Amino acid sequence: MFIRLFVNTNNIEEANVTLEKVTSVLKEKIKGKEIVKIIPYWKIEDVYVVEVNLDFYEGISDDDIYKKLQGITNKWTTFGNPVNELMASVDMDDCIINIDKIRMINIHL
Repeated sequence: MFIRLFVNTNNIEEANVTLEKVTSVLKEKIKGKEIVKIIPYWKIEDVYVVEVNLDFYEGISDDDIYKKLQGITNKWTTFGNPVNELMASVDMDDCIINIDKIRMINIHL
């Protein structure tokens, strides 16, 4: 699984804390985690881009993961049939993200 976060912060430490909050939702299912990058987002001041690859234990289905991710936001936009990508953003109508500082989250299953 690949996760890209856009985090409202001006420092790498807060961006990393936000990443940990997201991955903690899936903690019992994660076998390994590789942080790809945590860098300032060039388009918007005081926003960091965080990218991470997650490996899961054998037998964990996309449906199991999707159910765990439901607590992050009240509104996901999904792509694919079956679903292989999720996106939520504070810029979407009526979207509430339950983890502080996340501006947008994009997940590729």
